[in-house]
Amino acid sequence: MRATLTFVGIIALTITTSSVEASLVANWNFNTYNGDDHSILSDMGTDAGATLTIDAAWPSTALSAPTGTTNNAVGATPAGSALSLTEDGTNGLGFTMQADLSAYMNPVLSFAYKRSGQGFDGELFWSTDNVTFTSFSTVTNMDASYHIHSYDLSAIDALDGSSTAFFRIVLSGANAGQTADFDNIQLNAVPEPASMAMLGVGSLAFLAVNRRRRRDCDLAA
Repeated sequence: MRATLTFVGIIALTITTSSVEASLVANWNFNTYNGDDHSILSDMGTDAGATLTIDAAWPSTALSAPTGTTNNAVGATPAGSALSLTEDGTNGLGFTMQADLSAYMNPVLSFAYKRSGQGFDGELFWSTDNVTFTSFSTVTNMDASYHIHSYDLSAIDALDGSSTAFFRIVLSGANAGQTADFDNIQLNAVPEPASMAMLGVGSLAFLAVNRRRRRDCDLAA
């Protein structure tokens, strides 16, 4: 019993003091995007239901799926396609990503982005109710080549453990016909301590069963 308690203490100490790697919650690589839909499911990640929704007022004729990039791609994901949005009376519109962070904390959002000519300026917002959005950062370093943009939202406690986490990008300032291209959007976050603790409890239960079986075998011998 004492050994078991000691082992519990070791696991608890490990969980609270070790550095836990972030997990991929959602990834949109747009490689199967048809250049028309306004609702796009995540291509991979722990939240299979994560959704990117383009504002309904953005005309389908102003959406397309040009060749993408491997910048910010997950693993060996090919360049494939990207999401391209064209200015067509659409300044002030954008898209919103929703994900379940109920078991996660310290989210980081990243993506590859480029624009054409006097294309769109961007601004990133966050929300937990899809109603009230708070500005987090402007999207800078934008030109005709893809650049990786990364935003660490770990300081926003309201997002930690939220089952309804929303991240919104609003585009504005573009001349008619100019574009904004996004590819390989990643949402990464760190598993919350409670989730890691449950993993530890599961491991303890497995070890306890194995130990009991071993003892029973020894007695039978």
